[in-house]
Amino acid sequence: MFGENTHLEIVKRSSCILKFLAKQGALPEESVDLLWKCQLGKHEEMVRVVYSTIQELVSSINVRLIDSFFERISQVPSSQYDDKFLDFLKDFTLKALENYHEVKS
Repeated sequence: MFGENTHLEIVKRSSCILKFLAKQGALPEESVDLLWKCQLGKHEEMVRVVYSTIQELVSSINVRLIDSFFERISQVPSSQYDDKFLDFLKDFTLKALENYHEVKS
């Protein structure tokens, strides 16, 4: 689903399937890597859609998968930070912290 030539519409429509799998504990860690990689070096719209999909997933995934996303996010060099990435990073962090808090409660 998230290969080299992933279509934008497939990514847009994938979030409900990914959330369902995550809630069932059936979302493989490889999906994190594939989702993240499908936006690398792509057009701005694909990057925006992948960021949005990740944002939708954060509240549904376990801590291990959040850490996997964070590992990939932290590998982005600061020279590549732009407004879009910083907004994504802020939202991701807030949602991840909410998720961590819910898990501990």
